Amino acid sequence: MPSPWILSQIICQPSPLTNNKITSPPSPPSPIYIFQITSWPSLPKPSEIISRLLLGSCSTTFLVNLREFRFAQTMIFAIQEINKSKFLLPNVSIGYRIYDNCGSTLTSMRAAMALMNGDEWTVGKSCSGQSAVHAIIGESESSSTIVLSRTTGPFKIPVISHSATCECLSDRKEYPSFFRTIASDLYQSRALAQMVKHFGWTWVGAVNSDSDYGNNGMAIFLAAAQEEGVYVEYTEKFHRAEPEKLMKVVEVIRKSTARVIVGFLAHVEMNNLLEKLSLHNITGLQFIGVEAWITADSLVTPTSFSVLGGSLGFAVQKANISGLGDFLIKDFWETEFKCKETNKDTKAASCKGNQDLIELQDNDDDVAELRYSNNIYRAVYAVAHSLHIILKCSKSQGCDRTIKVTPWQVVESLKQVNFTINNGDQVWFDSTGAAVARYEVVYWQRGSEDSVQFKPVGYYDASLPPGQKFVLNTEAILWPGGKTEDDYGNNSMAIFLASAQEEGVCVEYTEKFHRAEPEKLMKVVEVIRKSTARVIVGFLAHVEMNNLLEKLSLHNITGLQFIGVEAWITADSLVTPTSFSVLGGSLGFAVQKANISGLGDFLIKDFWETEFKCKETNKDTKAASCKGNQDLIELQDNDDDVAELRYSNNIYRAVYAVAHSLHSILKCSKSQGCDRTIKVTPWQVVESLKQVNFTINNGDPVWFDSTGAAVARYEVVNWQRGSEDSVQFKPVGYYDASLPPGQKFVLNTEAILWPGGKTEANICFDNACVSVQ
Repeated sequence: MPSPWILSQIICQPSPLTNNKITSPPSPPSPIYIFQITSWPSLPKPSEIISRLLLGSCSTTFLVNLREFRFAQTMIFAIQEINKSKFLLPNVSIGYRIYDNCGSTLTSMRAAMALMNGDEWTVGKSCSGQSAVHAIIGESESSSTIVLSRTTGPFKIPVISHSATCECLSDRKEYPSFFRTIASDLYQSRALAQMVKHFGWTWVGAVNSDSDYGNNGMAIFLAAAQEEGVYVEYTEKFHRAEPEKLMKVVEVIRKSTARVIVGFLAHVEMNNLLEKLSLHNITGLQFIGVEAWITADSLVTPTSFSVLGGSLGFAVQKANISGLGDFLIKDFWETEFKCKETNKDTKAASCKGNQDLIELQDNDDDVAELRYSNNIYRAVYAVAHSLHIILKCSKSQGCDRTIKVTPWQVVESLKQVNFTINNGDQVWFDSTGAAVARYEVVYWQRGSEDSVQFKPVGYYDASLPPGQKFVLNTEAILWPGGKTEDDYGNNSMAIFLASAQEEGVCVEYTEKFHRAEPEKLMKVVEVIRKSTARVIVGFLAHVEMNNLLEKLSLHNITGLQFIGVEAWITADSLVTPTSFSVLGGSLGFAVQKANISGLGDFLIKDFWETEFKCKETNKDTKAASCKGNQDLIELQDNDDDVAELRYSNNIYRAVYAVAHSLHSILKCSKSQGCDRTIKVTPWQVVESLKQVNFTINNGDPVWFDSTGAAVARYEVVNWQRGSEDSVQFKPVGYYDASLPPGQKFVLNTEAILWPGGKTEANICFDNACVSVQ
């Protein structure tokens, strides 16, 4: 797709224009727009730019990349703003030429060589100053930028890109005159791995553009993912010109068990992939995106949300540039074309007279948020500040226009610039020529009237101290299908299936559903009913297990041996008059029970009677009866965890871990107390938590391993009948990962009651029975 790159140059003091016209190569219709500016008052109107753009195309098929054209508009806006300034380059004007590379690196090289060889096309004679190009703003994609930088590098012409992020461009030996107002992908790729690890997604797929951008970015991500303990099921790549490879990628995604996909794709490849996934109705995936596509409005279509809804990724930060929004939309269309879109002024023609222009106006992806546009704005101002330094400009004396400026002087001066633009953004370049890495974390959310919002849910800022760089508000995130939970079932089942294969266990089927998907739930019930497998491993959250239990009870599907997980195996709320016929005999791993002195009374008696000034059984006439508020009583009855304090003990330990961390930071002692003059920062707490090792009142040791988790300790429990038809979660064994091999997993099989109240398990497959006693 066409991707313009922009050339900025110093021109002479304004003087009457004698010859200023736009020319283009005498080829068939082409959207290449080329213009030479000879005097500040005669900068070409944007209407002349668009007129040239509409006169032709780069190929036989008319194609205009409006997003890139808008970037050119932003450069024009910045230059006009600088040329009107009384403080920046007060008596010098910046001119420009704009070229469209038509999506071809060859076209980029031709234009660059023409510039360096002094091809000026049509040049007016009214200027006596030199007209050498002093800086190039562009390109948008890394591969094209690499070619451009290598071509201009020997001539030491600075190239400043607004969106080329490949880490390869950080090599100052290879690209000594390259700069960018965007960060290198070194930071984004590592942050992607941190994000995946943050949500516990240890089983993911990865797809990237087969380009410098995609290949380099994915290589860094894969290395970081390995360090973080994230397993990548597959890595696939394709180029926009390879439809066969794209179809292979779609097939791999369709067959994969990984439901989380890291998409290190350029905007064009992401659009191609989206079209195919929508066409084949491949939905329910969790995409993790990059800055190239995560906030692209052009990807939002009536069908795309079914694929990309809930996507999470890193975006270039939003910005506010005063006046640019009006320039891009209202001023550009209404002033330059002397028309009104809604024509209430009889003196002005209607813009509707030229439908092509109106269609262009509707394409305003970046206008509302000004992400990449801000990078171009900053790049133009960086060149201006560089020239301001070289020309020894001052407000009172102006600039010394006798100084001959060379491109290499601009390169050296760019290394020193450090200024703040009108919107408060600070602009400077690090030792690699890049801007500091700052991203918004955004996710795709449904807005009003089925619109799509790119909602900020966090940030990444490489300039902040460790522990503060990456912040996420997970509560604000809605996952694909409107889910608010993480990928608990998918990731855990993937690990189980891999382990089962190693142990020689054959899995007849794997099915999944979400609480908001009743159709999928009924499919699961039907699969279970028809299956010959009588043992079911249920890696389900509490809510999904309850939904499945209701349907199995309704259809009288009993006699199954369920193997459960900590999320539901000891949930009292699953115990109903009919549930034991389905779940009786279930075996599973439960969070260990604990005894916390005084907590039981606090949770029941003290909380309800003290806080609400009432008595549940009212023998005290002075106190109101708690029965006066039935809602509170209903809440009181929901006391699954009070008797055994499994998850409550985890919260208790977490609070004590923070307290011990602060105790260490504040250098507390029994005799001296704590040093309250010490200022505590969150990252200090993070580092201190890594070191805590203590024992709480009930004897439990508390410490965190290298992943930040507690040691794996479970009780193995069995659903058994108790007195008066109650259900007991009877301990029949344990698992303790801290013990030596051979002692980690212990089962008392004689204490187990199997489905139907049997003390012996008889599980038959095609007349072959296995007896477990």
